Amino acid sequence: MNEISSPPMGRVINILESADTVKEFVCTLERHDSQVMTPINKCISKIYTPFWKDKPNHIAVRDPENLKVERFIKINEEWRNFNKYPLGIVVGHFPKITTLEDGLKVLDIEFQLRRTLSSSLEREMRDFQRLDLFEDGRIDFCMLPTFTIDPADSQDLDDAISVRDLGECYEIGVHISDVASFVAKDSELDKYAKLLCTSFYPCGKEPKHMFPKELSADFFSLIPNQDRRAISLIIQVDTKTNSIKTSLICKSVIQSKRKFSYDEVENILENKHQQSDLLQMCLVKAWNFAKVHRRDRKPEDWCYKKPDEDVTLGRRRSHLMVEELMIMFNQMVAERLLFDETTRSITPLRCQDRPKSENEHVSHELINRRAMTNPQIHPQLLPLAMAFSRLFHKACILRSNSTHVSRIGHYDLDLDSYTWASSPIRRYIDVIVQRLLHSVTDKTNVRYTGHDIDLSCMEFSRKNDHQSAYEKKSNALHFAIELSNQISFCLILYFLKGCNISKQIPARFEIDGYCPAGLSYLNNSQCRAIREALANPFTLIQGPPGERYFWTLFGFFGLRLL
Repeated sequence: MNEISSPPMGRVINILESADTVKEFVCTLERHDSQVMTPINKCISKIYTPFWKDKPNHIAVRDPENLKVERFIKINEEWRNFNKYPLGIVVGHFPKITTLEDGLKVLDIEFQLRRTLSSSLEREMRDFQRLDLFEDGRIDFCMLPTFTIDPADSQDLDDAISVRDLGECYEIGVHISDVASFVAKDSELDKYAKLLCTSFYPCGKEPKHMFPKELSADFFSLIPNQDRRAISLIIQVDTKTNSIKTSLICKSVIQSKRKFSYDEVENILENKHQQSDLLQMCLVKAWNFAKVHRRDRKPEDWCYKKPDEDVTLGRRRSHLMVEELMIMFNQMVAERLLFDETTRSITPLRCQDRPKSENEHVSHELINRRAMTNPQIHPQLLPLAMAFSRLFHKACILRSNSTHVSRIGHYDLDLDSYTWASSPIRRYIDVIVQRLLHSVTDKTNVRYTGHDIDLSCMEFSRKNDHQSAYEKKSNALHFAIELSNQISFCLILYFLKGCNISKQIPARFEIDGYCPAGLSYLNNSQCRAIREALANPFTLIQGPPGERYFWTLFGFFGLRLL
């Protein structure tokens, strides 16, 4: 790009062919033209669906009341020069969305998550069973006391931790499932995973795995009492100072002895002086190291962790421990790849620029003026905390030494270099980093060019944004369904006494025998009148007789979310 010329001049460096895959969109009928479908995705143009001459009403919805609630699955075929809209065909139909399952089906179509396993892919998966786990160059760590820490219902266990006492020092191992040793570049399985680039997690439902479930939840997963290939970071730590003495990254075979949940780990850490089980004592030692390591990395705010909806306040040490060990693993993998000449300029890095100088001044003013403290203790400061977080740049994935930003490290983590390599079962960029690590440790040729890594980083960033959008929509859908199941009637009462008007809004009410303050209980006819009034937005009901003053009750009845 030449920015000196006006307008700026550029040149075409490559041509990307159009994808052969057919895309599906969820649409509604156009109000004034039933041959036109409007995708619910606002980024997609309207789609024209021509009628058959002998079936002019083939796609039309007969019930006019359903025009706004019917959903159609459209396949976009082509866009001809003389057509205003691209052509498409209807391949499916959805009724009104009333359940979480129906809503998730729509999201699956919108985010292209519906996939099938080809016969060649199934054969490739069966061949894995005959592979020897103990290939040349792998170290046997199966006898180490090893465990995993994940949510109780998690299936894709891609990281494990081991601890071993060596006397004056102790050894901590961070083991990551070695997916790249099974998935060859450009293989059928590699293409299958590359379509999603990441696993998708719908709220309260089974995840949409990047790899087939048979691999993600079984063959690749570090499930207990099963030998698994791994890439291991082994560090020796001084017992007195908890400082790292040596580190080693190697290929290994491990066997997890137990799967801990986060709640189990929290209970163990709360009673750390009463543990006698070997794995539990190892867990406590791993927490002590992670705490010291985090304090060295972020001395000013080492004890703070951003609030998470899924984590109970006051019970987050287990999450902090796992997070710190994974950050350490990713950092050391990045340093290893940047140290080697063959991968120094083709390593995907997770980068974040520091805030602009004027933004830093604004942030200090906000803190000093508002006396901002921990938002998890003072939730009323959440808007201020959100405004403060928006001052920071968004972290991104870039090829090393490609731009200025790719050389600045990660500001929030306070690291000079950082990558993603700790979740290869659910992130495709981690598989690429593992392949680069294999080429460095095995001293083999790298099969990626700088251009390949640039395209992979851009594609992964786009798919990762899709995953975030999917998760937000899934959570919003789940929340909406939960609220719709809790709809209740709300009664707003106005009492007239002379010229004075008072209002009473009870949270909930029972129709039979309901009595506002200061009035007699309602009789049967009045209760019946209230029932009939529920069908009207506004009604007038005569108050109970025999009161000292003449009362008239105006009722506004409607559906309210309580």
